[in-house]
Amino acid sequence: MTAEMLHVQDDFLSTEQLKPIAQILRKPVWSFGWMSNPGMDHRSFWHVRFGDFRMSRCKDVVTQSERKQVFAVRYPEIHEVWIQLREMLFPEGELLRVYANGHTFGLDGGIHRDNLREADEYTAVVYVNETWFSAWGGETQFFTDDMSRITQCVIPSPGRLVVFHGSIPHAAKAPTRDCPYLRTSLVFKIRSTAQ
Repeated sequence: MTAEMLHVQDDFLSTEQLKPIAQILRKPVWSFGWMSNPGMDHRSFWHVRFGDFRMSRCKDVVTQSERKQVFAVRYPEIHEVWIQLREMLFPEGELLRVYANGHTFGLDGGIHRDNLREADEYTAVVYVNETWFSAWGGETQFFTDDMSRITQCVIPSPGRLVVFHGSIPHAAKAPTRDCPYLRTSLVFKIRSTAQ
């Protein structure tokens, strides 16, 4: 993948794979107040963190490797999604973070970049609602480098995957008022270590 490309794959996760993830996300694991870009954004939405494996976040007592083992044991269904993603697109990839975002009507995410162009880091978003109608909105919008124009929109669909270089400006849109569900996405931040 290059820094300009988006990879979209329908049915990345099967209905059977979605069920246990949806079950996890129906529990009271959510916290409110997450922002796409805390330094520039005032809009909050729902968030749950499953693992942060960046070296700067790992304390001396708990190593990066130990955190990854805890993640694999505590959330095996989500860990399996990472394994599937790694085998398909990132055989040399290093998982940096994994979390879920949740949006309801009126809770748009702000336009932001996940990392700089120089960083070889990618974002993989898996839409994990078991039911979704296009009329409910909730698309992920991608923008030109100067953030002045939308270049592409990806509508949520059960099990759909979108992967992009983290330097591409993007924003998660809220679902419409007609949507009776929390728009949920499972997000993997990945560093490509391929030479």
